Amino acid sequence: MIRTRLAAVLAVSTASIFVPVVTPVWAAPRPVSPSIQRHPLSGVDQKALAAAPSAFDPESLAANPQGANKQPARASRGSRPAVMTAELQTGRFSAAGVTWASQGAPGNIVVQVRVREEGAWTDWQELETSERPDAGSADAAQAGSQTATEPYSTGSADAVQVRVDSSGSVTPQGLTLLTIDPGTSPADGNLTGAPAAQAKATAAEPDIITRAQWGADESMRNCTATYSPTIKVGFVHHTVGSNTYTASQSAGILRGIYAYHVYGNGWCDVGYNFLVDRYGQIFEGRAGGVDRAVIGAHTLAFNYNSFAVAAMGTFSTAATPQVMLTSMSQVLGWKLDLYGRDPGGTEVLTSAGGSGARWPAGTDVSFRTVSGHRDAYATECPGDVLYGQLPNLRTMAARYIANSGTAVPGTVNAGEPPLLSPDGRFRVSMQTDGNLVIYDAYGTAQWATGTYLPNSYLRVQSDGNVVIYDPEDSFPLWTADVYSPGARLELQNDGNLVLYSRARVPLWDSKGFTNHPAMTFMPRRAFTHLYPGEAVASWNGLFSLTMSANGNVVERRAGGTTMWSSGTSVPSSELLAQADGNVVVYSPSGAALWHTALYSPGDHAVIQNDGNIVVYDTAWRPLWDSMGFTGHRAVQVG
Repeated sequence: MIRTRLAAVLAVSTASIFVPVVTPVWAAPRPVSPSIQRHPLSGVDQKALAAAPSAFDPESLAANPQGANKQPARASRGSRPAVMTAELQTGRFSAAGVTWASQGAPGNIVVQVRVREEGAWTDWQELETSERPDAGSADAAQAGSQTATEPYSTGSADAVQVRVDSSGSVTPQGLTLLTIDPGTSPADGNLTGAPAAQAKATAAEPDIITRAQWGADESMRNCTATYSPTIKVGFVHHTVGSNTYTASQSAGILRGIYAYHVYGNGWCDVGYNFLVDRYGQIFEGRAGGVDRAVIGAHTLAFNYNSFAVAAMGTFSTAATPQVMLTSMSQVLGWKLDLYGRDPGGTEVLTSAGGSGARWPAGTDVSFRTVSGHRDAYATECPGDVLYGQLPNLRTMAARYIANSGTAVPGTVNAGEPPLLSPDGRFRVSMQTDGNLVIYDAYGTAQWATGTYLPNSYLRVQSDGNVVIYDPEDSFPLWTADVYSPGARLELQNDGNLVLYSRARVPLWDSKGFTNHPAMTFMPRRAFTHLYPGEAVASWNGLFSLTMSANGNVVERRAGGTTMWSSGTSVPSSELLAQADGNVVVYSPSGAALWHTALYSPGDHAVIQNDGNIVVYDTAWRPLWDSMGFTGHRAVQVG
């Protein structure tokens, strides 16, 4: 059977219906000034070197970055680093990184850190050296001659240990550890100033937490924003750090990254244009206007005519939460659509060159419109796992653009990217197990059809009905039981899935406000004939119907218990579900021995997961069944 795949079947609605909402009072956001500590680094603490878990071998890291398919080897106990600290009791921090003077620095500097979070130490994590800003930019002028690693971000840590390796174990001049306490704000726990289900939504712009809302201290910035003439490419990054932070810690993590980019890297502002946490919260990054082509400091040589979206955490081996991918796809789709770019297309950027750039200045380079950081620079960023999600992000971003108000009949197959509410707080997914599920922003299931038949698919029909069909026989497993041509299915910002008529009358909804219940059918497998010795099994494999060689049609439960039989006994008989709707056992001579005494062309003969053998008419009304619920008796002739 051929089914047409649909880019966008479920439309979205900015309206929320049925239930009035009373808005509570939320804490007002305020600027938060971070506390920066500088810890000069030098020497090797021999006791710490002997006691600490083995760090990664620097040469092995160069060949196999953390997160690559082949993990780097551990350093031998005998290898001497340039610097090895004791476990430094720093007090609370959300960002930590290392800086040094660029002039006279030894080669092959490798920095690794491990931190203590809630009493437990992490493994060693390499901090890649941050690339320089584009030549001639305001960030480059600010940065001067200092080199810095990328920061390690954490919800809350209170101790750190640092190892630095270099050529000849030479310590770079000015080697310094920065730890940043981002402070707290009463608004950190509710950054939008409204409950998640009430967040603003428009047809295209996702809900973005502003700099004021996440507590950016604007006095730290000493450069004005600069702009490109357009946007061509969106680069995907990850920030590197903990993946176990809470939603209320995200603003503090961002304040830490902001402070490190200013005081560690020496930049004008946070380098990324947008950041997305593992709960799907989208944050405004660099100042200058979320809808404008603000030049960032994120992708060496290609910050002009581009923007960056950074996933907060490390996604080298860890799975990227679906709600994070959803929000990243929304901001990518929205921003690219503002400038007329196709998320699935390609664009050309011109390299600005610079130390460490892959292409010299003036080189035109073709990029996918949604690209990874590693596509433009020699880095592990955005991690193997997140990089592998780029095709999915392109598809989801295109779908987000398309989901701006129209729905057409079509099919959603199992495992396709989820369909979203306008604010991205809810998603509805046709899962590979056959269940249609609505999830909230935290990944908690809010509603489901309860259909568990692998690879089933959802169909929005031209007659207005919405049906889940089994993948083999195309029998309905669930239906909204609505017939209204032109009806459209919408996932709202309150998480309600609603089927509207053309006149915007709600006909069915997942929360039950319409009082129109959907219909769920038992999974079933069809049969049209059974020859001697042949059998058909229910989908769950618990029941089988066999045309025995002795002429009897027998249903058995797994294990051998007989559930039902036709009572016929002429050897070599066969069972036939006829086109006229009757189901008949014929002897070898063609005589009817048993039949359902039904004459309804187009009937379906099935065996269900509950063991009932049922004959349905074309409207899926049961006409006869082996358990006797229909009250219609079959006829035994001989």
